[in-house]
Amino acid sequence: MSGVSGYLVEKDAMDPSYIKRMEREYKRFMGLTLAVGQGISLPISTEIDPMWHTHILFTQDYTRMCHEVAEGIYVHHLPAVSEEERERLCDAYNNGTLPLYRMAFGEPDPIFWPPNAQICIACCDRPGPSADPQAIRRLII
Repeated sequence: MSGVSGYLVEKDAMDPSYIKRMEREYKRFMGLTLAVGQGISLPISTEIDPMWHTHILFTQDYTRMCHEVAEGIYVHHLPAVSEEERERLCDAYNNGTLPLYRMAFGEPDPIFWPPNAQICIACCDRPGPSADPQAIRRLII
């Protein structure tokens, strides 16, 4: 993901150490997304979403990640397009994403996982392996 990180540093003048931390949180989010699977809304925080947006721009790298890590399943990005939709996703973020994160990784970094901070949901085309923290960690890129 060096191209993705470099792009964010150059394009958005972001601090490389911040980007490195963001990348770790993005990978954790993708692991959670793959673990919960089909039919469950798992909103991502606004602080991590730029990494996902940028990764998708690197189509070959993103597709390779989907084939290798997600077992060939393309992990779709579904943005919340209205304020009403973002508000509706607050419950899924606070009662789904954050508790699952805590179970798998411990207390989330509030810089990247602030309360009520969601913008997009992940869509995965298959049931995940489990909500077991070890299974989630194995899915991380």
